[in-house]
Amino acid sequence: MARVFGIDYGLKKTGLAATDSMQIIASGIETIDSKDVIEYVKKYMQEQEVETIVIGEPKHKDGNPTFLTPKVHELAQKLQQLYPNVKVVLQDEMYSSLQAKHIIQNYGYKKQEQKNRKLVDKIAAALIIEEYMKTSGKWDWI
Repeated sequence: MARVFGIDYGLKKTGLAATDSMQIIASGIETIDSKDVIEYVKKYMQEQEVETIVIGEPKHKDGNPTFLTPKVHELAQKLQQLYPNVKVVLQDEMYSSLQAKHIIQNYGYKKQEQKNRKLVDKIAAALIIEEYMKTSGKWDWI
């Protein structure tokens, strides 16, 4: 089975995550400079079989797009053009970073580690995958 790859895109930094090959667990991979996202995905796709790329879609609480939404849509279009046989989907990412911060706090990370934005971004990317897996029915046991 192929992996699901997740992207939490930001203006400066982007968190990346993926499921295992059985699509049971989503884990953060790393956080990179946003300008390097396409190149990172190209390299990853050469090394791993990916079924779906899930990109967090930023929205305001009222559901309206944020200033970042057009850039995320542009990224999704580029990836779909590069990989026409891979499903590229947008997943509501509302509160993913906040949830990631709570996870970091609740799992006993030291105060300094809790402020590590790179850690937050890659955990947020894993949470975006998890939400996609639940809403798509792939993880119907949760």
